Amino acid sequence: MLDRIAVLGFVRSIRPAENAAIPDSAFGRMMRLCATAVQTNRQILEELSYAPSTLRSPAMSTRIEDMMNLGPAMARMLAEIDILCEEDLRGFGVVQAYHRLKFRFGRQVTILALYAMEAALRGCDWRALDTETKEHLREQAHQNSQPAGSG
Repeated sequence: MLDRIAVLGFVRSIRPAENAAIPDSAFGRMMRLCATAVQTNRQILEELSYAPSTLRSPAMSTRIEDMMNLGPAMARMLAEIDILCEEDLRGFGVVQAYHRLKFRFGRQVTILALYAMEAALRGCDWRALDTETKEHLREQAHQNSQPAGSG
C-alpha cells in the first residue's frame, strides 16, 4: 500500500502544469511502470542479500551457512535467535549464542555447537581447537548459565 501511495505521489508530481490533465490511459501506464520498477528494485535487493559470498561486496558479512563448521541446519537454528551472519555471531559472542540456542532448542544443542561456532569465527575446523580453548569455553558456558549468587 505504501508503494502505491509513493508511486501515486511521484506520478502526480511530474504533471507538466498545475491543472494539466493526464489521460487515464497514460496515467495507468505510468502507474504500472512505477509499480514494476518498485517490484524490480525489491527483487534485486532480495537477490543481493542472498547472493553467494563470491558475489557480495567485502563489506557484507558472511552468511552463517557459508562459514566453516556451520551448515544449513545450524544456520536455521541461529536464524531463529536472530543470528543471520558472521557479524551477528561476533556481536552476540559464541557463549551467549550457545545459551540462546540451548534455551530455544534444549538438548538438541550440545557443547559441540559452542566449539563449532568458536572455530567458525577463527576460520578453522572445530576439532583443531586446542584442549585449553575448549575447557575455557566450557567454563564460560557453565559459569554464565548459573543463576546470580549460586556460583
